[in-house]
Amino acid sequence: MIVHKQGQTDAALAILQDASQDKDATIAHTARIRQAKLLLAKGQHEQGLALIESVNPAKAAGFEGWYQELKGDFYLALDRPGEARSAYQEAKRIGVSSPLLPMKLADLAVEPVTE
Repeated sequence: MIVHKQGQTDAALAILQDASQDKDATIAHTARIRQAKLLLAKGQHEQGLALIESVNPAKAAGFEGWYQELKGDFYLALDRPGEARSAYQEAKRIGVSSPLLPMKLADLAVEPVTE
């Protein structure tokens, strides 16, 4: 999105918010996913997680896995690795074809050693 490339993330978020209300479900979900990614990039983790959790899974056919992967990203950013792992595993179970998903799961496979 050109607005985002120019560093105007607030304007981009407003445009995506409008698009996420589109009657076409594909447009709405795509806009919502992009909106969540911008929130992640801005460090607005709680807001992004709330956005994803507000999605009705029954109306998210074809996008559930992408939402789960993003949910994992937000949990990881919030230092909640167990919940991140669960979300990534659910994304994998659903069949997300993200090339990064296996790496995200591998990074969370081993619990850090605490002394």
